[in-house]
Amino acid sequence: MMIAKGIDKLFGDQRLSYRRLTAWIVGCVALSVGMIDGEQWSMLTLTYIGADSAVKVASAWKGNG
Repeated sequence: MMIAKGIDKLFGDQRLSYRRLTAWIVGCVALSVGMIDGEQWSMLTLTYIGADSAVKVASAWKGNG
Protein backbone atom coordinates (compact mmCIF):
# COMPACT_ATOMS: atom_id res chain seq x y z
CA MET A 1 0.00 0.00 0.00
CA MET A 2 2.87 2.35 0.78
CA ILE A 3 4.35 1.79 -2.70
CA ALA A 4 1.01 2.61 -4.37
CA LYS A 5 0.76 5.85 -2.39
CA GLY A 6 4.30 6.78 -3.43
CA ILE A 7 3.53 6.12 -7.08
CA ASP A 8 0.29 8.10 -6.84
CA LYS A 9 2.18 10.99 -5.27
CA LEU A 10 4.80 10.82 -8.03
CA PHE A 11 2.26 10.92 -10.86
CA GLY A 12 -0.45 13.04 -9.20
CA ASP A 13 -3.59 13.17 -11.32
CA GLN A 14 -1.93 11.65 -14.39
CA ARG A 15 -3.48 8.19 -13.99
CA LEU A 16 -3.39 7.53 -17.74
CA SER A 17 0.35 8.19 -17.86
CA TYR A 18 0.80 5.84 -14.89
CA ARG A 19 -1.06 3.10 -16.75
CA ARG A 20 1.10 3.53 -19.85
CA LEU A 21 4.24 3.37 -17.71
CA THR A 22 2.95 0.20 -16.09
CA ALA A 23 2.34 -1.32 -19.55
CA TRP A 24 5.89 -0.38 -20.57
CA ILE A 25 7.34 -1.99 -17.41
CA VAL A 26 5.37 -5.16 -18.11
CA GLY A 27 6.81 -5.11 -21.63
CA CYS A 28 10.33 -4.85 -20.22
CA VAL A 29 9.68 -7.81 -17.95
CA ALA A 30 8.20 -9.78 -20.86
CA LEU A 31 11.35 -9.07 -22.88
CA SER A 32 13.55 -10.14 -19.98
CA VAL A 33 11.82 -13.49 -19.62
CA GLY A 34 11.62 -14.13 -23.37
CA MET A 35 7.86 -13.67 -23.88
CA ILE A 36 8.44 -11.02 -26.58
CA ASP A 37 11.39 -10.28 -28.86
CA GLY A 38 13.35 -7.08 -29.33
CA GLU A 39 11.24 -5.89 -32.27
CA GLN A 40 8.02 -6.22 -30.30
CA TRP A 41 9.60 -4.43 -27.34
CA SER A 42 10.72 -1.60 -29.66
CA MET A 43 7.18 -1.17 -30.96
CA LEU A 44 5.82 -1.11 -27.41
CA THR A 45 8.40 1.50 -26.39
CA LEU A 46 7.71 3.68 -29.42
CA THR A 47 3.97 3.47 -28.73
CA TYR A 48 4.56 4.44 -25.09
CA ILE A 49 6.72 7.44 -26.04
CA GLY A 50 4.32 8.55 -28.78
CA ALA A 51 1.23 8.31 -26.59
CA ASP A 52 2.90 10.16 -23.72
CA SER A 53 4.10 12.89 -26.09
CA ALA A 54 0.67 13.24 -27.69
CA VAL A 55 -0.93 13.87 -24.30
CA LYS A 56 1.67 16.54 -23.48
CA VAL A 57 1.25 18.25 -26.87
CA ALA A 58 -2.56 18.24 -26.55
CA SER A 59 -2.32 19.66 -23.05
CA ALA A 60 0.04 22.43 -24.17
CA TRP A 61 -2.19 23.15 -27.16
CA LYS A 62 -5.20 23.59 -24.89
CA GLY A 63 -3.13 25.90 -22.67
CA ASN A 64 -3.01 23.56 -19.68
CA GLY A 65 0.70 22.77 -19.89
